[in-house]
Amino acid sequence: MELGKCPRRCTGQKFCEWQNWGEWSQCTAECGKGGKRRRRRYMTLTEEAKSELPSYVSNVMMHYEKVRLRAQDLESREIIDIFGSFVAGCISLSMVVLGVRLVGRLRSHRSAQVAYTAVEA
Repeated sequence: MELGKCPRRCTGQKFCEWQNWGEWSQCTAECGKGGKRRRRRYMTLTEEAKSELPSYVSNVMMHYEKVRLRAQDLESREIIDIFGSFVAGCISLSMVVLGVRLVGRLRSHRSAQVAYTAVEA
């Protein structure tokens, strides 16, 4: 859908083009009405435009692409990291509770021994 007048003539040199469509998202509902979506961006330089760029710009673009891919990788690992942190927190909390209970039992056992020794004497 075009919302405004096209800023260039159709016969003019093209510098950018649409990227390929991304993957479909998960459905927003398990049953009934739901939706999926996918995206694409208007950010890819045409091969002709890439060939005309100075080498330093090409290097920056290659670096940007590496950083973009790394960011996608980190985003996909985020849920795994959150789950791992939650599990580690639960284990740590359980260990603290277990330690406190163990120390409490040891103290009550020692005080019972001291009381028993005092009664015998």
